[in-house]
Amino acid sequence: MGLFKKEPVKEAVADTQEEQGNLFAHVVAIIASTPDPSSYVGMIIAKLLELGVVGAESLEKIGITLDEIESLLTALNNVESLEELDQELEIRAAIRRYDKVLVEIGNERGLLPGSESFKTLRTVLAGFAADNNLTDLRIAYRLLLAESPELLDGPVSF
Repeated sequence: MGLFKKEPVKEAVADTQEEQGNLFAHVVAIIASTPDPSSYVGMIIAKLLELGVVGAESLEKIGITLDEIESLLTALNNVESLEELDQELEIRAAIRRYDKVLVEIGNERGLLPGSESFKTLRTVLAGFAADNNLTDLRIAYRLLLAESPELLDGPVSF
């Protein structure tokens, strides 16, 4: 074999797949080595959206909703450090979980989100949970039904 002998040409598809696999492993390794991988993933998603590389529709296919994307972009624009971003995202996630449970409870009661009855449920249940130092809305709801179900039937008084 001479110094200038050409190597046989490999199939472009195999090279591309191998390179893609290596690139993926490399990106995963870089993100995994950061102090806060979830924040970095969020920042990467936001940047890809900003650059137009990925569309919101593509992210919705994997379960990331437009509301979550907007929330992420807002959080990224309003924080100065990764710690603040992480805290902001945790708060937003807790609010989404709270709202999801509230909608589930409303559905069990046959209430439409946004209706006056739903607003009453939200107000009464949130007040009851706060008064009793309960962070789980399901437990607060069950306890409220056991102790004072009439509070859920009437108008809210302050």
